[in-house]
Amino acid sequence: MDERLKLLRSRLEDCLVSITWSHKIHEKQADIFIRSGKRWSVASIVATVLTVTGALGVISSCSILSQIATIVLACASLFLYIYTLAYDYSGKAAENKGAAKVFLALREEGRDLLAAVDAGVSYDEAAARYAKLSEKNQTACALAPRTEDRAVTEASNALSAGESTVTDRERANFCGNEGREA
Repeated sequence: MDERLKLLRSRLEDCLVSITWSHKIHEKQADIFIRSGKRWSVASIVATVLTVTGALGVISSCSILSQIATIVLACASLFLYIYTLAYDYSGKAAENKGAAKVFLALREEGRDLLAAVDAGVSYDEAAARYAKLSEKNQTACALAPRTEDRAVTEASNALSAGESTVTDRERANFCGNEGREA
């Protein structure tokens, strides 16, 4: 492999690492939004149930304490309901899942290009394909929704555990073992 192609392959590997990170971060951010949305929704349901229970208790009791508790619960229930609507966890999760899919497609495009480079594609063709991939990655990054530090931490843990890689054993199990050593 000529030196220019080796250098381009190195740049492509760096780009693939960046794309893989972006993909995993957006997946984890979506997971965070889904978990948070569920928690807030459950809290809203619990507060609503307690408010109804308190309202029924107020009907059978004239206690000022139960009336105050019911009013507080009603306010908390209303706040939780409005908060879950205003923050739109499911919409934010969908945005991040969409971004993750874009980065997944870019990752596969990059892996195909890496295989083509290893198979001996010309430098000019590889450079042109890399330029397109890099441009698509920059556009995807610019359009991607914001993520939290917690998503980066979760992505780091997942990538360290091999979550986005295919092992030789998985290849053998899913693709057969022809031409590969066990």
